[in-house]
Amino acid sequence: MYGLIQRFLSLNPRTQNGNTLLHLSVWYKTPTDEHYVAKVCKYPCAKTAKLIINAGGNANAVNSEGNTPLHLAVTFKPSSAGGLQELRDILRALLDAGANTELVNKDGKTALEVAEADEFCRILTVKS
Repeated sequence: MYGLIQRFLSLNPRTQNGNTLLHLSVWYKTPTDEHYVAKVCKYPCAKTAKLIINAGGNANAVNSEGNTPLHLAVTFKPSSAGGLQELRDILRALLDAGANTELVNKDGKTALEVAEADEFCRILTVKS
């Protein structure tokens, strides 16, 4: 299965907006249109992000808006301690994979500048 994921990632699949699988795994707005999918798939997901990273996902890939997975991950406002821990795990995985905290999107903003929670700002500041 891991080999299939690696092969699929090597094709560089993207959504219409240029999001990679890694973007989708860390973004709370990833669409799960079908009700049965929404019951099984919860985003953001640290386990999925780590799997994609380990299979060769690019932590610095940019979408059509210039956002990296890190930009999208920090836009989430967790409503529970579990959600906060999930995002901490995602940020740790992205940063350990070499996510560049200095990359700017089309609005000229870094992930630190679009972060929705003070906790994420602290994590990004320590790692940069």
